[in-house]
Amino acid sequence: MTSIESTLATRVSAKAAAVRSTAKFARPSDTAAYAAGDVVSDRASIAKVIEFPEVGGSGLIKSAQMLMGETDTASFVLLLFDQEPTNVQDNAAYAPSEADLEKLVGMVTFLNADKTNLGTNLELYRMDEAHLDLAYTSDSGKLYGILVTNSVWTPASATAFTLALSCEVDQ
Repeated sequence: MTSIESTLATRVSAKAAAVRSTAKFARPSDTAAYAAGDVVSDRASIAKVIEFPEVGGSGLIKSAQMLMGETDTASFVLLLFDQEPTNVQDNAAYAPSEADLEKLVGMVTFLNADKTNLGTNLELYRMDEAHLDLAYTSDSGKLYGILVTNSVWTPASATAFTLALSCEVDQ
């Protein structure tokens, strides 16, 4: 299986605007270990999905970045949806419903081997356009994400995440 999969085959039109959409959150204030496949979210209960605003109605996701406020050896997968999926609490196994999978645009894998350490407690994971070209259509003008561990991970308390998508939005 490749690290990136797209469920849509449409392409962006000739007229496109570059848009960068950013989402930030901090996980709960604990150091409970995650198993591979667990959700990383902002709350242990009644979690909310990650929202990427202002991505327009349709376009292409060209690149993705994740800035993590700690140094570790973990890998992650960001699942991207064109409609809001079901919320999943932090540190719970991710088992998407069939209805949620129908909303899936694709996924981005942030591998430990591909990250850059930016100093004490700061790491940058990046997936660029050489490997990423996910087409999407969103009635709300937003994309939604669920971040999942791709490996066992014991986090620092209240680890902060900043996720960014660079898109070419149809005009």
